[in-house]
Formats: sequence, structure tokens, C-alpha cells
Amino acid sequence: MIDSSLAASYHRGHPEHFATGFAESCVRKGHPARVICHKRHFADFSCAVPVVPALSASLHDRSSNDEYDGGLDDFHVFESRFVEDLLASGETVSAGDLILMPTASARELAGLGKWLCHLGTPVRVAAIFHWGNARSLNAGTLDAALMRRAGRSIKAARPVEVRYTATTVELARALSGPLDQKVDLTTSLTFLGAMSRKSRQSERKRIGILGGARREKGEDIIRDLIGRALADRHDIEFVVQDHRVPQGDPSMLAPESPRVTLLGGWLDEDDMQEICGTLDLAVLPYERQFYGDAVSGVFTLMSGFGVPCIVPSGTWMSRRIQEGEAAGIVYHGDDAQAVHAALVEALDTLGPLQNASAEKVPQWRSKYSAESWIGTLPGMETLPSRPSAYR
Repeated sequence: MIDSSLAASYHRGHPEHFATGFAESCVRKGHPARVICHKRHFADFSCAVPVVPALSASLHDRSSNDEYDGGLDDFHVFESRFVEDLLASGETVSAGDLILMPTASARELAGLGKWLCHLGTPVRVAAIFHWGNARSLNAGTLDAALMRRAGRSIKAARPVEVRYTATTVELARALSGPLDQKVDLTTSLTFLGAMSRKSRQSERKRIGILGGARREKGEDIIRDLIGRALADRHDIEFVVQDHRVPQGDPSMLAPESPRVTLLGGWLDEDDMQEICGTLDLAVLPYERQFYGDAVSGVFTLMSGFGVPCIVPSGTWMSRRIQEGEAAGIVYHGDDAQAVHAALVEALDTLGPLQNASAEKVPQWRSKYSAESWIGTLPGMETLPSRPSAYR
């Protein structure tokens, strides 16, 4: 597995979650595996398989801010550096190996193709695309041209098999043109550990607002929402994560209150899943435009632990609830008042919501765990699984 954002100090969360889950899955299934990641602050990251801190640039780095040809400069500079770093690492591959890029970009995919051409060994390749404006991949655009170069670079390495996937339907369709092959939809990149419910000292209903704090995740309305809810109900408390502040520091995301627990920094896998086992509800006040088709890792995790969620209409999350795959409340407004009304509705029907969510957990885990999805990757289905001792 190769991920240049992994172990880079300024970008954690999903990359680490997927890498540790992938590594543990390989161990359980008897697949020898290793992870190639960023050089920066390597000591902050570890997983169940050997880790090679070889890459000197993250896919988020930029070499130029020029509005006309900066994207072209970035492609050439970081494609070359990616190849140089892989060659300098001394890593090799065996025929039929699977190379997985869980956060793919055109420049690194192109670099991977050149590295594989240098090694001259036919392998399988799987790449997952997360970001990008689908319209920017129309024929004649720079992004489409660079993605076409990346696809050709991979084909030049004569791989045994190639599988491209994307986290939204729109992006998958847009990528299929420049990559010149079908791009599948990624069902889930969320690993779900063992189910457990944790005892709590408080009798209050515990509501979680977790994940990276960003504009598209509703940071502009969260403080107002919490203030309204605390004033309205005395039987609730909140657990709020703000990865931007150190543990113990105040945050603009949530008011200081004995009924608000603020979690600073990034949470490791065990801590995140342990917190899920203490929640009665989760609130995801996300932007519709961004999450229309986008798979939400937090929602996938909560639903896999039987935690009902409050989500905006017109999103991938709301469709899962409306189609009966998960349990929760769907709201239609855009402000804190709309989310607060949905929260009140959820609290008033909490018992039935929790029962419905618990009933849906087995089927949800079967369909939306990344463990199941990984088994469909080229070559991953060929080795028998060993009994799981995961968490």
C-alpha cells in the first residue's frame, strides 16, 4: 500500500484509519503486506505490517501557485519526486503483487507507472479517488489531460489487472473517460471493530459530533446548535471533536460547559471506536453540496456501531436512512435551528431509533465494512482467511 499523505504530520484521520485497517486485514487473511508512507514524523504512525517511510512529498503539497500553469508544474515536479523516492527506497515487487493507492492522484499514479516500468515486473494495481470536481475532468481540461497521462503510464507498465474506484458516483463516471476504463464506486473505506457498549457514569443522553472539523462538516453552525440544545434539554451532554486544537485546550467549535466533553487532536482507532460505544446519538450537520454522493466515514462508523444519526436531506447518508439500511433522522433546513429540531425529534423517539439501528447493524457491517470491500480487490480474494482476532 502506498499513501504519501500517511504519516505526514498535518494530515491524519482517514489515511491512518484505512492503513491500519488494511494492514490488520492482510494479517488476518494471511497476505504478506507492507505500507509505504511519508518520511515526516514517522514515529507517530505504526501498524500491523512493516512500514517504509520513503516519500518526501504529500499529495497535498504544491510547487507553484501560478493560476495558469501551477497545476502542470505540480504534476511534473511531484511525479518525478514520487518516482525518485520509490527508487531510492529500494522496494521491489513480485509478479502478481497488488499495489494499492488508497488516496490516488494523477501525478502519483503517473509516477507509479514509471516506477513499475523500471522494475519490469507485472503486478495488479488498485487506486481509489476521493476528491475532484467531476466537471474539471471533461475532455479538453488540464485535469483530464493529466489523468489521461496517468492512465497511460499505468498501462505502459503492462499490469496483470487494474481496478480504479471513486468515492462518489459523479467522480467515478467522470474519471472513466480520461482513464479509458470503467471506474467503480467504492462502497466503504471504513473498518468496523468489535461491537461493544461501554458503561457511563452519567445518565444523560450522550450525543457525538465527531470527525475532522471543517466548513463542509458544519463547523459554522455547531456551536449555535450545541447552545440551543443545552438550553432546551437538561438530560443531554455532547462529545465534540476538534482536531485543530491540542487536547485540553478550548475550541471555538463548542461552548465551555460541564455537559460538553471536547476532544482535541486526532483520535487513534481504539479511542474512536470506544467512544462510539458510549454514544446514544450522532449529529452530522454536513453541507449537502459536498456530501450529495460522498460516502461519509463517520456515518459509516456510527451505523456500524448501532448509533442513530441526524443527517441532512439530499445526501448519501440520508438515502441510506430512507432506504432502510440505517436508522436516524433526516432534516431539510440549512441552519442550526433545523438541526436542533431534528435533534429534539430524535431524542423524543430515541428508544425506537436505537432499537432500529441495532437491528440493522449485521447487514450494515456485511455491506459497508471496508473489510468486505478489500476482499473484492484484484488478487485479495485468492488467499484463504484466518480466524479473526481483531480487537
